[in-house]
Amino acid sequence: MIMRTIDKTIVYLLLVGAVWLLLAPGKPAINERTFKEITDKYTLKEHYISTDDLAKAIMSKDPSLLLIDVRDAKSYQKYSLPGALNIPVAQLLSDENKDMLNQDVYRIVFYSNGSSLADKAWLLCSTMGYDHLYVLKGGLNRWFGTIIRPPQPGPMAGSEDYDLYEFRKGASAFFGGGSAVVPASQGSAPRPAIKVKRKKKQEGGGGCE
Repeated sequence: MIMRTIDKTIVYLLLVGAVWLLLAPGKPAINERTFKEITDKYTLKEHYISTDDLAKAIMSKDPSLLLIDVRDAKSYQKYSLPGALNIPVAQLLSDENKDMLNQDVYRIVFYSNGSSLADKAWLLCSTMGYDHLYVLKGGLNRWFGTIIRPPQPGPMAGSEDYDLYEFRKGASAFFGGGSAVVPASQGSAPRPAIKVKRKKKQEGGGGCE
């Protein structure tokens, strides 16, 4: 069977993640969670959140939502989604960010321009055993192409397509049209003030080679 593009992407991400963990400062222990489990979850696309669902969560001020922009600081300062924190991929495994990422309070959504960089962030944190992690499917590029500048339905579109279009037009207006991705000084947020609840360690656990 010919390996599909998505399978090649998975293998690439797993290799990158494994090498990253081995070279990371302090050499953090690899969680018992197997690469197969991570691969299965990736294949099923369970870690993705759509731009529509994210827009609804932001608009409803979902208190469990925590957006993390994993691009470099310069890109983040230029523009970011409202309320997002900036933690570049290279800093995800630092001690400073460990308690924030390894918790049971927030639904964390990583995003980048596309999906690949955010996928790497998801892979790294998943390999460390962190949960409640998601990736904005298509990243900011899809955000602009669906929420900010929603395309009009074609002549053969059904009622559901028009309902979605109406929602996206409303979302575009809510986010300010072309300025929904806003300068970080306007749309960013400080690190959560509440103390995150760290996950309990499972008994009988241990690292794997």
